[in-house]
Amino acid sequence: MKVKVKRKPNQNLRKRLTKKINVKVGYFAEDKGKSPIDNEEGSSFDMVALVNTLNDGTNSAGRNKRVKIPARPFMDISAIKIRKQALDTAITGIRAVVREEKTMREVGNQIGRDGASTIKAVIRDTVSPSNSPVTVWLKGKNDPLVDTGEMQKRAGAKVNGGKTMKLGDKS
Repeated sequence: MKVKVKRKPNQNLRKRLTKKINVKVGYFAEDKGKSPIDNEEGSSFDMVALVNTLNDGTNSAGRNKRVKIPARPFMDISAIKIRKQALDTAITGIRAVVREEKTMREVGNQIGRDGASTIKAVIRDTVSPSNSPVTVWLKGKNDPLVDTGEMQKRAGAKVNGGKTMKLGDKS
């Protein structure tokens, strides 16, 4: 004799897995501080990141503005790395959600923290195009994207439009 068992779909699991999580990683217009470009309070870091990415060598520096600053598209490089990393974290995270070990929000937070950490690493590891010899002499090293360290500190993430999460945040 055959017995058929009807199972009700696990509504709780469906609810947990279909919860929409929106993660944004980078710099946000409302996150203002002392800009590494002009050292002015209230400058936004999203603009600094954009200038570094889109710059075509037309920005000038130096006493007579004769030094052309090359583009250093760290956000493009970061985005490529973050996409792969986020996919891996999402797959692992969904498995943890199914096992009831994590929530989708926790998975989103992990993707955000990992993404901000990736931006920081790309800034730290960028050595080309190098600083001009004068800049290397003044700074004591060839570290094109690091001056005050503020760009690294300001990299963050937002999950579902919440407050900006910085690297040290555990939320």
